[in-house]
Amino acid sequence: MALYGVTESGLPYVHVKIYKQRRIYGEMFVTEGKVELRCRECFRWYTVRIVDPSRAVLKETEVPPQVANPAP
Repeated sequence: MALYGVTESGLPYVHVKIYKQRRIYGEMFVTEGKVELRCRECFRWYTVRIVDPSRAVLKETEVPPQVANPAP
């Protein structure tokens, strides 16, 4: 799924790697704002919000409306 934590310089981050057939298919490293993720094990949605330069908050959330009702 993803990892989140604090860099050596004190900035919160979210790091996501996407694998396909044991090869990296995509990768994302976020250091500001909000990231919405779905756990591939339990299929629950989570939001990681970087609150300030030294703190991140993880919260279970509902399915984002853009995913639940995609545009035609």
